[in-house]
Amino acid sequence: MRLCYLLILAFVFLSCKSGEKSSLEKAWLYNDDLPKDQQMEDVFKYGGTPEYGFTGASFMNLQADGKFTSNFNLFDYGDWKLSDSNLILTNHSKGKLVLNVKKLGSREMICVNKSNHKVYRFNGFPNSFSSEAESPFSIANNAWRVKANHKESDAEIRARLKNHFRWWEKYFSWGFNNKMQVIDIRSTVSVLDMYANGFELKYYDQQFPEWKNIFYDAAN
Repeated sequence: MRLCYLLILAFVFLSCKSGEKSSLEKAWLYNDDLPKDQQMEDVFKYGGTPEYGFTGASFMNLQADGKFTSNFNLFDYGDWKLSDSNLILTNHSKGKLVLNVKKLGSREMICVNKSNHKVYRFNGFPNSFSSEAESPFSIANNAWRVKANHKESDAEIRARLKNHFRWWEKYFSWGFNNKMQVIDIRSTVSVLDMYANGFELKYYDQQFPEWKNIFYDAAN
């Protein structure tokens, strides 16, 4: 009888952990729309410090197969897992980012970076796609974010720009297919200025340093 009771408890525990893991399988976009008093409330509540370096373009895409991509200060990818209340991201270079999950809902997650104690609040969105080619969070559609490590040819620069424009296409398709009423179009570094009714090409001296820094040098 005792053995049966223990087995039931183990089953319930594992089911709860499985459900928590599945609720993490989303595209998490950083919520930078919070009023400052709400940000500070989170900081005091969870004993951390505010994050000022992220924007609405900062994301963490947690896939059902245990893979992730992210774009915080740099684009990254690797494997993720949940251990107790810790979300552990191990990137392709074996570096680890450990986020302690403080609150997890169907559309919201609050976590604390265990390394620097920064408090992050994310909004969660569906990330189910027919293929990786359709995902604005895939490695293939984010190749443009990776800084060039050599002087690129004209063909390589064209490929980088085409990849960037393809990312915009998949990003807008994702928002449209999920009937998202609001989608951030101003936070992503780009050679384009996006508006509700169109876009324009930025002159070189108007481009953000983060965009210029993707390229090898000023000539490229």
